[in-house]
Amino acid sequence: MAQAMLRLNRMLGRRIGFFVETAYTYCRMKSIDGSGRKTRIGTPGETSWEGTWGIKREEIQVLWGNKNVSVPTNYWGGWTASQRERDFVLDLTGFRLVLGICFRL
Repeated sequence: MAQAMLRLNRMLGRRIGFFVETAYTYCRMKSIDGSGRKTRIGTPGETSWEGTWGIKREEIQVLWGNKNVSVPTNYWGGWTASQRERDFVLDLTGFRLVLGICFRL
């Protein structure tokens, strides 16, 4: 993770002012793993698993036809290797702009 920030303060009087802050953050995680669990209402017990996150392709049936969707998951039980589309990448990279009021005591 890397971050660069710039902040400008402007006092309007002795005790009150405002600020403008901008920042850019680079944060990208390419491999995430962990545990998961599922509990269904009306069904006794709980299912738990451990795995690496990825994007899997799933075909769902709806009233008007079939639909292919891509979903992030770390549950691979009962799925074939061909359903794994790609690795899951968590990317929180981006710019931020903050405007605020500051008080001096």
